[in-house]
Amino acid sequence: MADGCHITARDLRLDEVAANGALTLDLARRDGERMAIERALDRNAGRLGLAARELGVSRVTLYRLMLRHGLQDGPPVEERHALALIKGGRAGA
Repeated sequence: MADGCHITARDLRLDEVAANGALTLDLARRDGERMAIERALDRNAGRLGLAARELGVSRVTLYRLMLRHGLQDGPPVEERHALALIKGGRAGA
């Protein structure tokens, strides 16, 4: 979750929350969880299996966490349709 050797308030975005108001532990946990998922997916080029292994969870758990946090696995629906058409597939596939 941190870019350096130590986790700072900035890594957890606590400095932003402190400026804007109260912080709950649940909010900090959810935000940290989402950032960890996003970074793992970025480091592993969106490959769920590798990202899940890095995070120490199963692919199913990672997928459920992604749904909970509103993250998609892959391009948005519009892009998937366009890619399918380019590859000669059906848009609904």
